[in-house]
Amino acid sequence: MLAGYVIHLHPAKTVLIWMGSKQQQEKIVDHEVPISSSSIKTVDTARDIGVVLDSYLTMSAHVSSVSQRLVICASCVCRLMQPRQSSTRVHFVATRLL
Repeated sequence: MLAGYVIHLHPAKTVLIWMGSKQQQEKIVDHEVPISSSSIKTVDTARDIGVVLDSYLTMSAHVSSVSQRLVICASCVCRLMQPRQSSTRVHFVATRLL
C-alpha cells in the first residue's frame, strides 16, 4: 500500500551526521554518501527543530549557540531599558555561559 510513496531529498539541503564515539567514527571511511545522481556530504554539527546536534552528542555546540543568542538578546534589552538621564543608567552584564 505504501509502495507508491517515495522520499525526495534535495541534495543542497540534505546533510548526513554520523553519531557515535570517537573510536566508532574513526572506523567510517566514506564521508560522502551517493544518492541518485548526487552525493550527500557529512557534517560535524546539524541543526534540527532549533537544536544543534553534534556528532559526539555532547550538546556543547547547542549550548554555545544558545549562549551567543542570549548575549545578543541581553544587549538589546540593555539598550531598550537605558533611561534618558545618564545619572540613573542601569548596566547589565552579559556573560557567556561556557
